[in-house]
Amino acid sequence: MSNRFGAVVLLGILTLLTISARAQEQTSSFLSTGDFQEHKFWDRQNKIMFAAHAGLAATDFALTHRNLASGGRELNPVARPFTNMGTPGEVLFFAGGTATSIGLSYMMHKTHHHSMERWIARYAIADSASGVAFNLAQGGPTQPRSTAPAMGIRIQLKK
Repeated sequence: MSNRFGAVVLLGILTLLTISARAQEQTSSFLSTGDFQEHKFWDRQNKIMFAAHAGLAATDFALTHRNLASGGRELNPVARPFTNMGTPGEVLFFAGGTATSIGLSYMMHKTHHHSMERWIARYAIADSASGVAFNLAQGGPTQPRSTAPAMGIRIQLKK
């Protein structure tokens, strides 16, 4: 693990700990307004957000699977061990990511961190949407590489 990656992970953990500690300091009158309002976990907003995340994760899975089947390689170092296992590993990675985001949101809900509950779902949607956008920007297996938009990272297809 590089020093830079370790510093980023440490900063993320400290940020999450700070946010959760501040959330526990809030008074009960603050919890009854805005995004902190008590609600059922499967309310309308959560249903919409988790459905959007699941749909985007399924689309990301399909596009990633298509790119890998046509000779591409996985650039995400966390996903790479799973995608190297083939289709079952890919399903495990994408379904596991969706289940993890729902589980973390539920944990935040049960501990009365309702704002964090919503932000976890929003982050999951953004993460899946960025994966879909990146895969679409790379072009399909029949599209010549030169017509793909210029981006910082490319999936290399075998010829």
